Amino acid sequence: MKKTIFIFTILVVMIWNTADVFAENAFNQLLQMPPGKIRTSASYNYRYYGNSDVRNQDTDVGMQQHDAGIMLPIIKKENSDFSVYTTFRYTNWDTKAFLSNTDIEIPNNVYNINFLPTYRYVFENGWMFGAIGQIGSASDKLFNSLDECVYGARVFLKVPSGERNAWMFLVDYSSNREFLRYVPLPGVGYLYNPNDDLQIFAGFPFAFVRYSPIEKVQLTFSYLPITTIKAKASYEVYKNWKVFADFNLTDQRYFRAGRDNRNERIFYYEKKAGGGLSFSPNRGILLTAQGGYSFDRYMFEAKKYYHSHNTRVNFDGAYYAEVKAKLTF
Repeated sequence: MKKTIFIFTILVVMIWNTADVFAENAFNQLLQMPPGKIRTSASYNYRYYGNSDVRNQDTDVGMQQHDAGIMLPIIKKENSDFSVYTTFRYTNWDTKAFLSNTDIEIPNNVYNINFLPTYRYVFENGWMFGAIGQIGSASDKLFNSLDECVYGARVFLKVPSGERNAWMFLVDYSSNREFLRYVPLPGVGYLYNPNDDLQIFAGFPFAFVRYSPIEKVQLTFSYLPITTIKAKASYEVYKNWKVFADFNLTDQRYFRAGRDNRNERIFYYEKKAGGGLSFSPNRGILLTAQGGYSFDRYMFEAKKYYHSHNTRVNFDGAYYAEVKAKLTF
């Protein structure tokens, strides 16, 4: 079972363009269970940032973010299943700032909603095939037009290699990927899992490591192109209680309604360093409280993430607090 759980964790890393869409824990619930045993789950995250100055503008910015997700199994059979995962994000940028060198006000409210139907099938030889669709909208005005819609698809194949290892193959397509939008991207990698304390996934263009050097300590690291890095160290201080420290480099992408160029998007980047405490009294409940500092925060509107950022707006760092809850039943 632990082998299966980790293989499915790796799939989260492989599907790089949906790092934000698939909240990690919720997607693990979908994929760590064998076909036919998917469970219903619901999750909610709230993050609050203190006010900070907007550089070179006579204003400040506050930020709040709400994330919710629901996993709903529809069809469950012995060797296959069909489920739908729905995610919703609401971000409030409380500011009167403008995108630099423009008269465009930063949207105060942006939304990201996605519906992700998922089908999995396990063949008699143990190979697993999966297909995930995506339809949604990421904008200050949801589904305002086709230009604010998000759509994608990805298929994956897991091929066991020996008792504990596996090859993974993937093809991914997305209209809102950070890079190479509308280009079907292949992925391939190998899972090396010699024991329960060490798992390494090496592939192109993604990587994942999970290592437990001593009992009750766990270290994880993952990278997804182009600018998503997650690192975490946790320690079980008491039964069902863990303390942790983490670092994240992440981004958000939105289609501003009414923009002159339909190919432009708002990009928001930030780094976060912090820590917290988690409590899981049973396999169906997970509660987390954490806080830290967000820095190197900036926003711009452009066609591509590496274009000249003449619209770039820089925000000073800010402290944040976050609470999370997840129920599985």
